[in-house]
Amino acid sequence: MASSTISPPSASFIVKKKDLGRSAFSTSSSPPPFSVPKCNKSAAKKIVSAMAPQQAERMPAATGSVKTAMTLTEKIFARASEKPQLSPGDNVWVNVDTLMTHDISGPGSIGIFKREFGPDAKVWDREKVVIIPDHYIFTADKLANRNVDILRDFCNDQNIKYFYDIEDLGNFKANPDYKGVCHVALAQEGHCRPGEVLLGTDSHTCTAGAFGQFATGIGNTDAGFVLGTGKLLLKVRKVDPLCCILIFMLNRMHGISGLGGPLSTLVHVVTISHGSQKHKEPEVPPTLKFVMDGEMPDYLLAKDLILQIIGEISVAGATYKSMEFAGTTVESLTMEERMTLCNMVIEAGGKNGVVPADSTTFKYLEDKTSIPYEPVYSDAQARFLTEYRFDITKLEPLVAKPHSPDNRALARECKDVKIDRVYIGSCTGGKTEDFMAVAKVFLASYKVYHFLILILVPKLSGLIHFVILLILRISFIFIRIVFIDLCCSYFDYLGKKVKVPTFLVPATRKVWMDLYTLPVPGSGGKTCSQIFEEAGCDTPASPTCGACMGGPRDTYARMNKAVVLITSVSSPQPPSRCASSFLVPSVVATIMELHFFQHIIQTLKTLGYADQVCVSTTNRNFPGRMGHKEGQVYLASPYTAAASALTGFVTDPREFLQ
Repeated sequence: MASSTISPPSASFIVKKKDLGRSAFSTSSSPPPFSVPKCNKSAAKKIVSAMAPQQAERMPAATGSVKTAMTLTEKIFARASEKPQLSPGDNVWVNVDTLMTHDISGPGSIGIFKREFGPDAKVWDREKVVIIPDHYIFTADKLANRNVDILRDFCNDQNIKYFYDIEDLGNFKANPDYKGVCHVALAQEGHCRPGEVLLGTDSHTCTAGAFGQFATGIGNTDAGFVLGTGKLLLKVRKVDPLCCILIFMLNRMHGISGLGGPLSTLVHVVTISHGSQKHKEPEVPPTLKFVMDGEMPDYLLAKDLILQIIGEISVAGATYKSMEFAGTTVESLTMEERMTLCNMVIEAGGKNGVVPADSTTFKYLEDKTSIPYEPVYSDAQARFLTEYRFDITKLEPLVAKPHSPDNRALARECKDVKIDRVYIGSCTGGKTEDFMAVAKVFLASYKVYHFLILILVPKLSGLIHFVILLILRISFIFIRIVFIDLCCSYFDYLGKKVKVPTFLVPATRKVWMDLYTLPVPGSGGKTCSQIFEEAGCDTPASPTCGACMGGPRDTYARMNKAVVLITSVSSPQPPSRCASSFLVPSVVATIMELHFFQHIIQTLKTLGYADQVCVSTTNRNFPGRMGHKEGQVYLASPYTAAASALTGFVTDPREFLQ
């Protein structure tokens, strides 16, 4: 993957990097000096939060003294496998606490479950399965609509307790159970708890690691198996997951309960070879530790932190590794910011990301779950594969340039990149605090605007008016009006109004409501929706994954066409902020899809053409991720995205926040 260097070098942000080679760690992530508060949430009849099902007493994570120190992730695996000790590379059967699926992967997982366990089979625990339609919802696409119907039929048949259904696609508010983006809804509805194992048929399931739990994405076949057994086999060698199901079914035929017995040895001999290489099936992952210290500057957000990490280690730097976050900076983050941090560990190849639970975690969970939970922490002498240390006070706002999340650059280095749109949304950047951050930037530009218009302009116009009266003894009212109007137009260009279409897609129903009800600090009581309306943004859309993953062509804010921007046929340089430019109607959009014309397109690019450019708070910017394959996506924090919307160029938010 292509990656850019940063000036000053990124190494300046890293205080220390230790390659520990599985050696003992000298520092600790010991438990905080306080007890876990009791959950205050009471049982409810409606689907509002996860409630505790009847279950057997959980086995302890270890018995007797600890023989070998373990990391947080290793302790969760040990508890879930009912073993006293585990190390990276061990292979275990893991008991799953929660399985989540949605409208994209759910039908496939359900189909595999019925095929392998029988059409009348029941899921292992109806209260541990969470099904959340969220991806392709508000569309006329019949196949996408059919996916939701399949989920509904299955949940009705299985009596699934936590199915967040939607039937009226014309008005999401008419669906009391509909929530929105699964990864944010899981947290808001109390399905995320420290010390547990949460699996989901979505790569960004790792978001839940912010709660001190193991959370990762799995495939449809694995999910189908978990639906029937509540377990997942973690093996060293590449094993066909169907073998796991075969063992379970054959054991049942022979009267053997569970997944043990002599038939389980089949798993050890059935492998899948890809060429000459044998790939590894999930195992207990080794852990990388990322220690971030220093007070977070008021122009940075968690999105900047994770973009820095991904740019440092690359999109493959944490492949099948756990990423544990620690340090004073991480401890100061809110739960939503921690979710952003863990959300994008998959973009670094990570198996999971995790933040040790603390008072911030417990306070968030107080009114969200009544299920008791037991957090775990890395031992003082736990062994980490590598430790990275960052001084966050030296970090600047970042972006990830097309077409990879590790194509890191300083936002100020991209100030000449003209953009066509801004997208605020997704599980990464569509939470309440993300929209509050956007409103903060708009509010800052509004204050600058009013200072210039209400103070400087009247003084300047008054001085000119006085000079004119003194010399000509005539009140040139019209001249004064024209002067003020020109000044207003100029300062309006500098801020307040967005210069490009700015799309707002709240992650969940709760986030959508917050935009219309919560006052923005320092706004005099205004809500986000009021500030967004004054800034000229689109009206907040229905909560969904939206255009983050492209979706059907009628998906709101999807990049459907490669709109071409011509600046100068004679110069290959990018357009400057003062350069004149004009949009060419994309009447050749269909032609551009043809392979025959690809070399022509490349030639045009070298002559100053550019595809549609979007600054987005989402998580991936691969070709075609948000729609058209020629579109260019710059990943950024809500601060940077808002600042860019105000200028029409990729913009460092410090232009408004400092």
